[in-house]
Order: sequence, then C-alpha cells, then structure tokens
Amino acid sequence: MSTQPMQPEQATFLLHAVALPWLKVEHPLTRKVIEAVPLDKGDYRPNPNSRPAFELAWHIASAENRFLDGVASGEFNYGGSTPPETVRNSADVAK
Repeated sequence: MSTQPMQPEQATFLLHAVALPWLKVEHPLTRKVIEAVPLDKGDYRPNPNSRPAFELAWHIASAENRFLDGVASGEFNYGGSTPPETVRNSADVAK
C-alpha cells in the first residue's frame, strides 16, 4: 500500500477547517491556564517528583510552538527547550 502526498487543496482544507478553528479556541484557553500560575509561585510542586509550576507553564507553551514549527518544517524536535533569560515567570510565558 502506498501513500500519496497531501495535495495543496487537502492541506488548505485541513488548515481552514481544522487547524485554525482549533487554534482560535485552544490558544486563549492555554493562555488562561498559564496566566493562572501566580507570579510568586512558579517554584510550586504538588509533589517532590513533580515539575515546578513555571516549568510546566513553559513546557505547555513551548510544546505548542514546537509542534507548529515541526508541522511547518516537516521535522519534529522531541527534546525539551530552555526558556530565554527574559522569560522568568508565568506572565512572561503567556506573552
């Protein structure tokens, strides 16, 4: 069984009928979750084995961006990413 490459009209359909509507709903919800992390509680861990709240917020935001970059480039990076030095709290992540 061979697979055929996606045709431009199929990609356009997926973009406009699936991806963009999903992003329009999901992005504001994700932002609200990240903004809910109190600025002074980024080191909070419900369990010593858990990641800190700031790290989880960064993971959520950067994973979404890495996924979109992977779609655009056709190659996925499964490694973690480190926030830039200018990103220090949940408000910075939400920006």
